[in-house]
Amino acid sequence: MSSPSLRIRLISAKNLFPADINGYSDPYVRIVQGEEKLWKSSVIQKNLNPVWEETATVKLQKPDEKLVVIEMFDEDKLAKDDMIGYTPIDVSLLPRGLEVVCTYQLSFVPHGEVTIGLTAIDFGFEGVSAEQAQAHIQSINAMSVISRQGIHKVRKEVRFALLDELSVNVLS
Repeated sequence: MSSPSLRIRLISAKNLFPADINGYSDPYVRIVQGEEKLWKSSVIQKNLNPVWEETATVKLQKPDEKLVVIEMFDEDKLAKDDMIGYTPIDVSLLPRGLEVVCTYQLSFVPHGEVTIGLTAIDFGFEGVSAEQAQAHIQSINAMSVISRQGIHKVRKEVRFALLDELSVNVLS
């Protein structure tokens, strides 16, 4: 079984937490699946509202595990980079071949959000519109703070809700 491909379009972030003494951050994004780093964006210097517009296609390293984590870091030249937020995303809720753009609140910090577009290239639900998937993914994001472990329970509940909605649409 080949590894599923996910297209990531990192659009922007807003209201990031200032991690540096100068009141700014030097943000970059890392996409991980479990312990595997899938992709890293470029660093944008001294910015709390960065715009990247970067796109990458990655192979999910664990085909059965569809949870990826968007990690936001502040680059430091002389010390370890500071995490300035993260958000878990269940990519199994994506429709096949359609980009879903969502804005996610970052956990672990008092404020900050990231806007990202995701496309399940060779996996995902058939017959689901990007709008339906976006509504379900945003419902997970509406929960204030969620741990990386806690997403697994929520993911099952949201997945069943999406399947219920699909069966209603098919039967109607």
